[in-house]
Amino acid sequence: MGPIVGGECSEDCALAIASLHTDGDLEYLEDNEIEVDDFLSFVDQNRLGDGESECILLANLDSQSSICCDDRRGRLKATEILGEERVLGSLRLMRIAVQNGLLESAEAFAAYELMRAAGGFLPTVGIGYFED
Repeated sequence: MGPIVGGECSEDCALAIASLHTDGDLEYLEDNEIEVDDFLSFVDQNRLGDGESECILLANLDSQSSICCDDRRGRLKATEILGEERVLGSLRLMRIAVQNGLLESAEAFAAYELMRAAGGFLPTVGIGYFED
């Protein structure tokens, strides 16, 4: 995760991310390999936010990196640059968490319902999506 995205997180989110980093489950990335002019041009040309742009550009530097993005424009651009297999959204991320025993399917579905209730533009899925 890059510094811009880290700076966009709430305090609770930042604490959870720090815990993942401490456990070795998340890597902090430095953005010093991205030229400022290239970054600003990418943001402007693609009409993306700084966080989405940072994620895409950093992942493009490392073929082993994947990104999680729920911004439609960001996902489309990321998929174009990185390929579909390296771009995932919240639902797929929660599904992977269920498959790896980190969440129960009911917990993932409850989180999905909360995101939709909060205005998230997510596809309609049932609890079975998380159980497969």
